[in-house]
Amino acid sequence: MENIELMGICQRLALEASNVLKSADPASPPAPESSSVENDIRGVLHELGWPDISPTAVASMAGVLDELSASGYQVGPDTIRRHI
Repeated sequence: MENIELMGICQRLALEASNVLKSADPASPPAPESSSVENDIRGVLHELGWPDISPTAVASMAGVLDELSASGYQVGPDTIRRHI
């Protein structure tokens, strides 16, 4: 197994554990069904010529950027480039 695959598995496990903890907290808002931010991230990856090899990393980054957006921080392609 390649390191990148192992890292992806670890990310997925950590994300699943985090989601379980959040869903157990009645004060936490429900997770969004899907996000256009994920598509924006993939667009920036394509623009930069970088491979989209980790759906887990894209979903994780989208989750963080969605939270930033919900708190009033403007998220767009420039934001994605800075954080990617």
